Amino acid sequence: SLDRGWCTREARVTSRTAEAGSVTHIQGDGAGNWLVDGVPAEQFAGRLDVDLEASALTNAFPLRRMSLEPERRETRCEQ
Repeated sequence: SLDRGWCTREARVTSRTAEAGSVTHIQGDGAGNWLVDGVPAEQFAGRLDVDLEASALTNAFPLRRMSLEPERRETRCEQ
């Protein structure tokens, strides 16, 4: 789930293998502090989003926070 500012607040990530499946519960406070299955996750400190490699949707959250105007293009790369 996301807050009003498009920061990730909670995610449940399900994975499956031939042998078993698992669910990981991730919670964020919107200020960069995270819990993974209820345990503080210092390795993620300062991050605002959960970025899942297999999901293009998670890339949209930081873009949405940029509040770009329709039809406006942003270039962030140096030439």
